[in-house]
Amino acid sequence: MISHSTISMKNRFVLVDYTFTTKLLKQIDVDPSLPIFDLNSIAKFAERSERYQKNDFHIETKEKQLFSTYSSGEKKWAFFHYLISNDPKELVLLNPFDSLDTERELRLKSELQKYQNRGSITLISTEVQDCFEQISWDKIEVFNGQISTPIANIQKLEDYSQTSNLKTFELPLNKFIANQKDIQTIFELKNIQLSYGNEAILNRINWTVEKNNFWQLIGPNGSGKSTLLSLVIGDNPKAYGQDITIFDRPKGSGESVWDIKKKIGYFSPSTILSYPKRKSVFDMICSGFQDAIGMYRKPSDLEVQSTQKWIERMGWNSLQNRYLKHLSTGEQRLIMIIRAMIKHPALLILDEPAVGLDTQSKSQLHHLINTYVEQSESAVIYVSHKPIGELRANDSIVLKKTKSGSISTINPPA
Repeated sequence: MISHSTISMKNRFVLVDYTFTTKLLKQIDVDPSLPIFDLNSIAKFAERSERYQKNDFHIETKEKQLFSTYSSGEKKWAFFHYLISNDPKELVLLNPFDSLDTERELRLKSELQKYQNRGSITLISTEVQDCFEQISWDKIEVFNGQISTPIANIQKLEDYSQTSNLKTFELPLNKFIANQKDIQTIFELKNIQLSYGNEAILNRINWTVEKNNFWQLIGPNGSGKSTLLSLVIGDNPKAYGQDITIFDRPKGSGESVWDIKKKIGYFSPSTILSYPKRKSVFDMICSGFQDAIGMYRKPSDLEVQSTQKWIERMGWNSLQNRYLKHLSTGEQRLIMIIRAMIKHPALLILDEPAVGLDTQSKSQLHHLINTYVEQSESAVIYVSHKPIGELRANDSIVLKKTKSGSISTINPPA
């Protein structure tokens, strides 16, 4: 354990790649017992909130809402203020601005600017721009997984943000869903209005997604993006009574949740926490055919062959027998994204999949998604809090918060 006395009270910025995890903190001389602002710490509080049905803290108007039900950005905002309320002398932040909309990112930067007058900041990030000028950085470094290289200033750091050539993908898009060709309208939402208690979430949302469409769903933290998608996926009881058509059938006309889920592939960074880590890469990808956590039946020969093809095309032959828990966060994420793609679903939903990835890895992921759209028949929805220019989406739906709930605007992609 690193003692507090050996750590200088100065502000550090460390640029890392997406393979960095909190397990590597000691390698960059950071005490892992310090207050750490990262997704794993937030997930533990969310799990405790869900288990005991109570909050350790709250934000703004959400005193009566469980922390586990906050949006990803709201969780970050609340957790940061929880850490600051304990008046720590040192604070470690790992990709703190991921999942935050523009307004909250600016507010968090302002909070950190104030905090540096009473404490030390170590900001570890995959993003060069997170080394913002309002902080007096005493030390700027690049960590490549083995050694740290000192960088003279923010301008010199920009040299590490260049994107190299992207890998070309040729994806094995076998079609496993019967009668998928007969589906025309993936879903249609008409005048959706939804509230939780006295808080209005969605206000007269209209949205139609057709077969082969590629959409970006954009909105600030707490605008109802995840709530809107939960109406489609089938796990929100408030969907009943709403005017929703999914896979050419009115919602509530006799379909089960599993009838719907078998036609949908879904990924968000939080889903990784729900899956057993003592499973091999091969098993995790292959389990995408079973619409459940884990493997509950022996996979068919065709499923095994398809899984092997995906592994080969992604260059993961050396990883296929390794446990998921032994891989980096970035590797786990890409594997779970392929798991969502593997059955060639009628609808693929990717909820902020690039969170925590470095610039090169984000470009590679977006290239993979563009290639998937070109070579598949899936409708794809990419969820983010701001437009992603690298994506070749057909359209975007933008949610805007109002006092009477979020309203929507449909635009061509930026």
